[in-house]
Formats: sequence, C-alpha cells, structure tokens
Amino acid sequence: MSELKEKVRAYMKAHRMVTAGDTVLVGFSGGADSLCLLVLLQELGLEEDFSVRALHVHHGIRGQEADADAAFCRAFCRERHLPCDTVRVDVPALAAKEGLSEEEAGRRLRREVIGRYLAGGSCTKAALAHHENDLAETMLYHMSRGTGPAGLCALKPVRGPYIRPLLCVSRREIEAFLTERGLTYVTDSTNVADDHTRNRLRHHVVPYLTEAVNPEALRHFRELSETTEVLLDYIRRDAGALLETAARRTEAGVFVTDAFFEAHPALTAEGLRMTYARLSGSLKDLGRSHVKALEALARGREGRRIDLPSGITAERQHGGLLISRGGEGAKAPARTDGARLPEEGIVLEEGVPVVCGEWRILAKFQDFVPLSIPDYAYTKWLDYDRMKGTLRLRNRRPGDRLTVTDDGVRKSLSDYLINEKVPCGVRDQLILLCDDREVLWVVGHRIGADVKVTSGTRRVLKITAERLT
Repeated sequence: MSELKEKVRAYMKAHRMVTAGDTVLVGFSGGADSLCLLVLLQELGLEEDFSVRALHVHHGIRGQEADADAAFCRAFCRERHLPCDTVRVDVPALAAKEGLSEEEAGRRLRREVIGRYLAGGSCTKAALAHHENDLAETMLYHMSRGTGPAGLCALKPVRGPYIRPLLCVSRREIEAFLTERGLTYVTDSTNVADDHTRNRLRHHVVPYLTEAVNPEALRHFRELSETTEVLLDYIRRDAGALLETAARRTEAGVFVTDAFFEAHPALTAEGLRMTYARLSGSLKDLGRSHVKALEALARGREGRRIDLPSGITAERQHGGLLISRGGEGAKAPARTDGARLPEEGIVLEEGVPVVCGEWRILAKFQDFVPLSIPDYAYTKWLDYDRMKGTLRLRNRRPGDRLTVTDDGVRKSLSDYLINEKVPCGVRDQLILLCDDREVLWVVGHRIGADVKVTSGTRRVLKITAERLT
C-alpha cells in the first residue's frame, strides 16, 4: 500500500515533523501501530535523509508475555538492521507509590525514558504511534468526562520534539498495510479486555461511529481537532497579550485587574487558565468549574476568597483578583533563596522533576509560544534550540558568565549579582540553570539573553521552580 506511505509522507511534510539529519526515536511496543510506524519511518528515512532507532520499554507487568514482546522487538529490529534499546521500568511500584493507575504510571515512565534520550542528544525527535482511532477515542473520553477546547486537541501532530506521523491514518489502514507486507505483530492482552473506559470506547463506541453512523467519522474527528487547535492558538495568543496589559506579577502572586474581566469571555477564561498554570506548573486538576468560580469571585465583594487545586488561592481585592500560592505561603519565594548542590551539578531532563533543597524544578516543552513571554521570577520560557549540550542545575563557579544583551554581550555572573544587590551570603547558594557553555538562568532572577524566545523560535522549554515547603 504505497498510498499509505505517501499519505504519511505528505502529513509529515505538512507539519514539518522532521528535517534532514534528524535522528528519530520510535517508541516500539511490537504492536501493530508501532510496528507500522517503525517500518514506514525506516523507509522514509532512507528517502528523506533522517535516521531511525527503536526503543522498547518493558513495563514490569504481564510477566512472560512482556518478556516475549521485548524479544520480538529485538529480533524484528535485528532483521531490519535497526538499532533497538530495551529499557525496563517498574510500573506497579510507581502506581502504588503515587496512587496512579498502571496506565498513567506507564505513560509517565515512558515519557521519562524518552526524555532522557532527547536530553542526552542521542535523538532529536521522538515518534509516537497514535492514529485516527486513538484521536477519536481521546476526544470522546475527554468530552464524556467534561472538557474545554484543549481536550479536543490533546493529541497533536507535533509537540516540541514529539511527533505523531500516523494521526492521519486509521487502525484499519494500518492493519491492511501490515497484511499486504506480510508483517506479524504482538497483541497486548491488557488492550483486549473491556475493564477500562478507554478500551470500551475503543472496542464499541468508535467502531459503531464508523460502521453505523458515518464511514468518514474518524476523518471528521481529526479535522475538528485540527480546527480547534487553530482557534485555541488564536485565543491563547490574545489571552497572553491581555494578561500583559491587565495583570501584573506581585510579591504574592499575580494580580488580575478588573479591566481583564471586561474582555471577551473566551479570553478571560483562557487567561485565568494560563495564570493558574504559571503558578502551579500544570493545568492538572483545574476544571471548568474552577474557572467559573474565579469569574464569579471577580464579580463578588472584596475580601472573599476561594481555594483551587495545587494549593492555589484567589482573593477578591480592590481593583481585581490576587491569585497566589495559598495561605500564608502565598508569597513568592524570596529572591535570595537557593540550595547547596553537588559540585558536578544535577542533570535536568525534560519532564523529570528535580528536587534541589526546598525547590522542585521541572522542565517541559511548551505547547505554544504566546505573543509575548511573561517575565515571571520562577517560571521561564527558553529557546530550546539555542541551548548547547546537557542542561544542569548547579551553584556558581569561578568564571561563570551570563549573556546580558541581545547582541551577545556577556557579563561575569559575579558582576551581575553585585549590580542586583544580591547579598554576599546567599550568592553561593543560588540555583543556576546552565548548558555546556554558560549560565542560562539565575533562578529567581533573569535568563540569558541568548536563549530568549524570539519570532524565530521553533521549540520552547518551560522551566518552573516551585518551593516545596
């Protein structure tokens, strides 16, 4: 089925998924979807001048069945002369420790493993095997549980270095391709049972839509997702601009003025979500009801207060809302706080939180680039492609320098800290984000001018420092 290959090639080009010289890491379970993806990318790589390697993550569940899957993946890659790594993780242990489902724990651990490959430089892109059926299933799942526009476009073709080349094809097309090529694959027994909500959607609802309602249903779901993403990008851009003019950072958090709530409801709702995410580091657990409660609070009397997830609070004050990290701990951490770190520093990987003393620091690829980047003390947006080598968190060293102007002028870190009037006693405890060249961010202070997000930025890395106590 050369049509499938050409369809995927066109989709990848339309979304600029890869460029010549890329090394693409393919998450390879041995199932139909990932096997199809691996075969297609290997062939397209030879034609488009990018390389491919496979990664199989053994979850530590399903016993001998999982061991057989890993052996199948290694043998398949060996036959096709593809490099293949197998990494074992302990999904049950993480699920028990943090109260997660095994599905969620597995997803987190897979991302952490892939993140290490990306951070280490052995690959530049990571390909995931989601297809049209997965997209429709995810949209239906989010809609059933309650969602806004973001839930309709949660599976994106491109998200930072992560790509999904198969989002333009259906599971039926994938199986037909494998049959025509005479390729066999493994089946995960946990995907067959109907004991999970997603499996019931996969086995009953999505097939019913395509067989009894409209054969083109999957394509329409995908088109709706793409349209929603375009609209959401537009709303986020204007919401970011609105926050720049109608909100300001304070020592306690973010003060959102009454003028903010005079804007279009779509902008105020998204602006409140963005403000919450910048304070908490995530949109996890923030629902539509919380946004509605904030909007109602803005119309209420002074002194009223509500609690939000992740320890965030909002209080109605004269002239607007103060949204902050809750209670007496609502004040932003003092600019002089820091931690003593090992001499060699701590490697910072995308998606893997690092604890430095009383701080938790997390780096994540940003879904979008706002019209203008806010200047927050403890959340920064950096141009990922302008970083060199390994990212580390460490304390200052003799000779450290910081780029202070857009045209590349560098200043010694010592001089910068003196000019900022940082007390001598805390300078050696400041947490620094560094690459292999220089200091990129003095946590709580400024970032280097050479990693600022510009109109030419392609990938944004969002770094958040959050006090644990």
